[in-house]
Amino acid sequence: FNFALQGFKVANCSFEMPKEQIAERSAACISGIPLHKIRAWNLTEKEEEQIEIANDTMRNMIAKNGGAYWTLTPPDKDISIDEALTLAYEKAPDCILIDYINLLKKDPRQDLKDNLSEIARSAKMFAKANNCLVIILAQLNDDQRIKYAKAVEEHSDNVIIWEYPPDNRPGYIHVKQTKARNQVLFNFYLVEDFANMRIYDIFEPIGLALMLSRSSGKSYHSKTSEYFGLRRLIELNDTDGVGIPKHKFVEEI
Repeated sequence: FNFALQGFKVANCSFEMPKEQIAERSAACISGIPLHKIRAWNLTEKEEEQIEIANDTMRNMIAKNGGAYWTLTPPDKDISIDEALTLAYEKAPDCILIDYINLLKKDPRQDLKDNLSEIARSAKMFAKANNCLVIILAQLNDDQRIKYAKAVEEHSDNVIIWEYPPDNRPGYIHVKQTKARNQVLFNFYLVEDFANMRIYDIFEPIGLALMLSRSSGKSYHSKTSEYFGLRRLIELNDTDGVGIPKHKFVEEI
């Protein structure tokens, strides 16, 4: 959605989830209605209207900015990376997302490592030939490396991994850029709102409010959409109007 809202045409080729599940998660994201209510269809008339309005608003905003977003699910058979990219490129997108590499059809004559390496190589050549961005999701092993295939990293221009804290501290995700060809590596933090399928920059007021609420057990609310840095007093207040207390996690960040 972020790509599409910026005017890019995006094709999301999903092998893991059917269109129905993606649609449910998308509805939660853009409407703010919790995912569990949408999946159970336990919605009030007002909530159903809220989802409909949110969908229409998102669609209109994307179209106004010249973008587009498609969700593509392959037929009921295994398809190769070349077939997946060809299917996606029928929409002439600027960006293709493949979710995820291990679910693509593999050559039985090759081992898994060589298969994944060839998939990454094919995606790289396709992106170069068609002047588009190809993003491939992959699983990580226990050492936070791409599972089974270092060659996947070698064929990539950028590698970004995300991980949850080892102590399972709720609320935030550490995003690491482990490779950036001709660029400077850039790591950052995000805050997860799983119930509504949303991700926020931890420096956004709403992101910091979520993080503080979960880690302190208190309720904080964002009162402004203006950008603030953590080194300044951020306009987040609880119901009593008390400013943000010093919190150990904030100091760590």
